Amino acid sequence: MGEAALAVKGLTKRYSGRAVLDRVDLTLEENRVYALLGEPGSGKTTLLRCVGGLCRPDEGEISVLGNLPRDLTAARREVGMLIDQPAYCADLTVLNNMRLQARIIGGVDKKRIASLMKAMGITPRQTGRRSAGGCPPSVRLSLAVALAFLGAPRLLILDEPYSGMDGDTAELLKTLLEREMSEHPMTALISGQFFAELYPVATDFIIMDRGRVLSQMTKREVEARLPAGISKSGEYEAFYRALAKEVGAGS
Repeated sequence: MGEAALAVKGLTKRYSGRAVLDRVDLTLEENRVYALLGEPGSGKTTLLRCVGGLCRPDEGEISVLGNLPRDLTAARREVGMLIDQPAYCADLTVLNNMRLQARIIGGVDKKRIASLMKAMGITPRQTGRRSAGGCPPSVRLSLAVALAFLGAPRLLILDEPYSGMDGDTAELLKTLLEREMSEHPMTALISGQFFAELYPVATDFIIMDRGRVLSQMTKREVEARLPAGISKSGEYEAFYRALAKEVGAGS
């Protein structure tokens, strides 16, 4: 086992005296895709915001790509993020958003920009000369995902990317994840509310509730519990609810 892509120890975050994160311990290995699951208010986004440096925890430590807390600013240059909501310049075109971010990151050529736009199904027919803000929400979401991938990050963080994403675009994201992980070392942490959306892409599952991590399981461990013959989204969600209840009762 190599160095951890992400290590979190005793992470606590309070708002108005309430613990949104409650002594969270978590370790993510390199070259894995982690599904971060939990109901709204479970602490998923707050955890991702702390890891991404968008808010400061009250207690605990974060290590990114083996870097100690004092070196996190430099380490986060190798992190691609989509957290809270799609981040882009609404007045710029989709292409110019990609070019601007490439300039900020440095070392990104035109071929990579074109490759990522194609991978996420962003075509000139969809965007034309319109500003990103004038594009359909689905295009803006695809742009935000492409921006997160742009710098070939070693740690990729996507906060509920499947919310508002159709099945075809979800398949494009799955294919892009597989491609990127085959071409360079990358660990992905992807949050969501629905097990059925994350199951096809994940190698590992993290279940959160009320600011705590209830369980961390590999896909093999989950598959060992999965009933034979299920195929519908509703069946996967029923399985997940039972699993979350089981691990919650044992926590």
